[in-house]
Amino acid sequence: MAGGVRKRVANVAKVAGWITTMPWICLQAAIEQILQEQDVIVQSKQLNDWRKRKNKELEMVTFAGTLIASAVTGSIQWSALGAAHWLVSAAWYSTLLFSLVSVIMAFYLSILLTNLSINNDGDSILLKALCRSGRQKKSRWTSLFALQMPIMLLSYALMMYIVGLSLLVIRPLWHEPWGNNSIV
Repeated sequence: MAGGVRKRVANVAKVAGWITTMPWICLQAAIEQILQEQDVIVQSKQLNDWRKRKNKELEMVTFAGTLIASAVTGSIQWSALGAAHWLVSAAWYSTLLFSLVSVIMAFYLSILLTNLSINNDGDSILLKALCRSGRQKKSRWTSLFALQMPIMLLSYALMMYIVGLSLLVIRPLWHEPWGNNSIV
């Protein structure tokens, strides 16, 4: 009985992990296409193009994360937050944390990718970091995790902000019907 429950919980956790990390599939497909390329010159060009696109993505994450952090900072100062449910504050402080960590991670990953592009052995170092050891040219899970973390944290930050805002607006309706006290 307990083994069946554990197995079900493990399956639910696995599905939840797949759902919360869905963008990895796009990143993994692009990386594995580069890793499986036989021609070194074509592989180098593909890697350089991917690196440029990834740097652009990291720039956008930095911009959006900063924008979200400033919006949350303004929202935390609202007078209605004092009477709000504690989950609103928790969601918004989580948003602030996630967005700031995503900005910092995007900044450092951008520096790393830029440094690898000017290093003579940068392509081989990057390919070695992205490729799992073995015969098959498969991507390394930890590298994908590190590369995807800024955008995933930014996504979580945005979701947490929306959850907090929804709770702030909807909570007055839990206790009484719509009226003057329901306006935030």
